Amino acid sequence: IEDLRDMEMATFMGIWQAAAKVRDMSADEKKAHVEAYKAEKAAKAAEEQAKKDAEAAARAAELAEHRAQKEKEEAAKKVGDDAKEVDAAREEFQTVMKGMPSHDDSAAAAQAVTAARYALYAKVEAVYPTEYPLPPAGDGSAIFKSADEAGEGVVTYKEMSKYIGRNQSTLKIKLQEGFEEFNDQFSIEDLRDMDAATFMGIWQAAAKVRDMSADEKKAHVEAYKAGKAAKAAEAQAKKDAEAAARAAELAAVREQKEAEKKADQ
Repeated sequence: IEDLRDMEMATFMGIWQAAAKVRDMSADEKKAHVEAYKAEKAAKAAEEQAKKDAEAAARAAELAEHRAQKEKEEAAKKVGDDAKEVDAAREEFQTVMKGMPSHDDSAAAAQAVTAARYALYAKVEAVYPTEYPLPPAGDGSAIFKSADEAGEGVVTYKEMSKYIGRNQSTLKIKLQEGFEEFNDQFSIEDLRDMDAATFMGIWQAAAKVRDMSADEKKAHVEAYKAGKAAKAAEAQAKKDAEAAARAAELAAVREQKEAEKKADQ
């Protein structure tokens, strides 16, 4: 009702005739076609809604970032030089977490940060930093090196999938909301080779998600899941259509045989 574009008869007739073809399909073909169309329609609607949500999230994120920056500046003024011990502990924590540390090493580094923050609060009654720091995601090179146990510079997607399965907890901490998107890139059945540069590209793309604002993360994750569901629905619709086509072909053969049999009689 809101589309003000002009349309000539030939254009309308093309639309009409394409729709009319559906009614002339067999029952199975109709069912498969309609299901595929509805899945595609739902995917487009989800994509459009995700776009609107992302725009709204971007505006909200801008405001939230502005508020957070003000809070950080006020906290920094209040703690002054007393924050040095916290900063030193945080720097050590960031260094430890650049690679793939053991559980004991990462826990000790994190505990040192917590202890320094509590000591600072007891002294000046101010929370510093205002947001608890995430461990650095890194560029992914340390992860790839750890997975490449033979040191060949190449691993298969299958080997990386197994490595991710063994180290899920640490990798989830590093990537946060970006982990699902990252993990979906690998399959236990994928035997292709992958070099460090390829892996690092996948890792860094996923790491960008965790560094988004809360609203941006929510919008991105929802859009990703909607896209993932749409692809799954599309793949299923394709399978259903292929199965329906095969069934229709068999039905046509049976009908032809029955017709020939009746003609012979």
